[in-house]
Amino acid sequence: MNLLESSINIDSNQINAYVQLANLRVILNKNADALRFIKQGLEAIKRLKGSNIPFHRSSISGIQNAAQHLDDIEKMLLTMKRDLS
Repeated sequence: MNLLESSINIDSNQINAYVQLANLRVILNKNADALRFIKQGLEAIKRLKGSNIPFHRSSISGIQNAAQHLDDIEKMLLTMKRDLS
């Protein structure tokens, strides 16, 4: 868990780290902590979406699909948030 937390301290746009940290906290029955990471992950997604990065222009397929990936993760985090509230 320390490595995941370190990764978001270095780069707050590490969306997958927020998801993993939230999942780990749920497993440990630390739902308040999980909700905190969910909120941070949703805020990071909002920042990335607001930055208007032209992912679709990349020649790398994984990057071209980044906007859809962000949407999918956002839905997952919102579902987790709903389930924990």
